[in-house]
Amino acid sequence: MSSVSTIQPARASAGVRLMSAALVVGICGQFFLAGLSIFSDTALWSLHGATGGGLSLPVIGLLALSLASPSAHRYRRHTVLLFCLYCLQVLLVALGRELGLAYVSALHPVNGLFMMGAAVGLVNEAFGGQGDRRA
Repeated sequence: MSSVSTIQPARASAGVRLMSAALVVGICGQFFLAGLSIFSDTALWSLHGATGGGLSLPVIGLLALSLASPSAHRYRRHTVLLFCLYCLQVLLVALGRELGLAYVSALHPVNGLFMMGAAVGLVNEAFGGQGDRRA
């Protein structure tokens, strides 16, 4: 018997479903907080930033699960994409501030849309959806 522990396939699939759904809800929340910060209370930007940092948990968890569990390998492409988009999301804000280039920071919400698309694609795959396959 191997000394390396493996994650049971059912638990890995449940973990991917839970974390990917949480990520979609979290990204929706980020769009809501950004809008609320713009139109209501600019003090909420700090909450937007903190929530964005919290989204690293499901992103890193999904990546780790897809790398560690053979039954979750089929999600690896989505999770690597999400991880890269998340890193880019943080980088866009940091570079925009550091360089004083507003147009770099302005790409942050655009990248957020790409993150949402990737997260919804992962949810679709994790919950067994095949999309629209009409002939």
